[in-house]
Amino acid sequence: NPNMTYTIVAKWRAQEGELHKIEGILHELSRKVREEPGNLQFVVHRSCEDPNEFLLYEQYSSEEAFREHQRTAHFKT
Repeated sequence: NPNMTYTIVAKWRAQEGELHKIEGILHELSRKVREEPGNLQFVVHRSCEDPNEFLLYEQYSSEEAFREHQRTAHFKT
């Protein structure tokens, strides 16, 4: 179906003492992912109750676009 999208929801948790590092990684990752041809949306949410917890909401034009995303250097990092 050409009107369907491929959506991923992932939870990330920064380990103790790594919050600043994770914030930097997510900021850079957001920029790079949004430039990918098949990416429709990449949103980072941060928990109000636990500042070390993040929820990533990703939407791609197809499963193949997501698979391409998984092959990028920034995903592997």
